[in-house]
Amino acid sequence: MSNTEVKNENKGGAESKDTAPSNYQRTFYLPFGYQDKEDGGKVHKRVVIGKRPVAKDFFFDTSNSNVQFDAMLHAASIVEFGDMKMPVPLTVLLSLNRIDREKIASEVMQYMGETIGKREAKILEPGKVKLAIGIKCDEQVYDVIKFGTLLTGYDEIEIEKTGATGWQKHLMTIAKEIVLLSHNQSGLERNNEVNIEEIENLDFFDLAILKEVEEAWLDSFRN
Repeated sequence: MSNTEVKNENKGGAESKDTAPSNYQRTFYLPFGYQDKEDGGKVHKRVVIGKRPVAKDFFFDTSNSNVQFDAMLHAASIVEFGDMKMPVPLTVLLSLNRIDREKIASEVMQYMGETIGKREAKILEPGKVKLAIGIKCDEQVYDVIKFGTLLTGYDEIEIEKTGATGWQKHLMTIAKEIVLLSHNQSGLERNNEVNIEEIENLDFFDLAILKEVEEAWLDSFRN
């Protein structure tokens, strides 16, 4: 018998047939769980996944550790862990044994796949990509991004002055490199600079694709 449950309380409104409903959740139980020594040794096993990670969830990851990055990804996806306060601390996830961490990873990936559905990203040309979900700016969602600005040393100094590190610094760089946002179906365009507040809610899936496209665009000038 499976120890994973799915929850969908659709209270009205159309949902895409290609994706799980926006209120979709996955509930499961860890084989071992987390023993909370500050709560009398209580063991927390029940976990609920119900949120797609976004760019700002990784702003402070400067460790270059795949294990810590995965923990941040999982923490951003978890909406309940036993009866602990949310967000679940990274120290809790990192203290779990390998079997429990693999279980969380499997459930998060299942959730991510079901909530992205058939939406996919597509490279349109070097430096131009159609994102799976897109960036919301001024209440409008733009799903096509075009790179076109090669940063000067002054641009990079301006970013450094903010004190940003890790993913936050990289995202600030990407924002300055973008020259055009557009909507694939409507053709609506916006060609002014993207700011960090707009791009910080970029979906994790789109973030990974955007980083890949940016690197390939830069490499096209190096070759």
